[in-house]
Amino acid sequence: MSTKPNTEFDLLDPEVVASVPDLHHAPEGEPIRRAADLAQKLESERNRIVGELAYCSDAGPCGPMVRYDASKDAQTLLDGADVATLTAPVEESHRSALLRQLRACEGAAPTARARVGEIEGGIIVEQCQQLAPVAREIIGETLAAAEHLLVCLRAEQQFYDLLNRRGLSEGKRLGWMQLWPQMLGWLNGDIHRPPLAKFITDRAEAAGIEIERSK
Repeated sequence: MSTKPNTEFDLLDPEVVASVPDLHHAPEGEPIRRAADLAQKLESERNRIVGELAYCSDAGPCGPMVRYDASKDAQTLLDGADVATLTAPVEESHRSALLRQLRACEGAAPTARARVGEIEGGIIVEQCQQLAPVAREIIGETLAAAEHLLVCLRAEQQFYDLLNRRGLSEGKRLGWMQLWPQMLGWLNGDIHRPPLAKFITDRAEAAGIEIERSK
């Protein structure tokens, strides 16, 4: 890893930083942005229609009420049509056209919101698969360091065992010359996390990494 300063990710090699696409701006994230824009547009249109209905009178030329298929109208919006294309015939009131548009927006909005998550999830999984070699290299360095820490902790534990056996009892030694609670947690685990040795094994298996274990 690089130790070059002056950047937010100064501990990472520039090649690693460059390999991760910015889904907020890069072409890889365009499907997510389009889906999010549609969901936001439907929500905005719904709010506009509700506001307009609040000041819309049902008075005016009205003929027989025409029934519309709200699910088909919703699909029309999900396919990219503008909500303004959903209108009522002239013999109906403007309010009727707004109600048709409102039903269509409310029918399409949940699907549009869910679609954002589905598209985002698929793209993120795809990008993670492409970045897997880079991630494994970084995780491998972490595990190697953790394995070295584990060896050092065991060696220090053996040193204190040696002191105990030769009469330098733990309760009477200097406070810093013994294993501290966090060190015992790394060695033995606690109610919040497993021992460091098990963490190394589990992490390596999850990432598909071969590690060289100490004896």
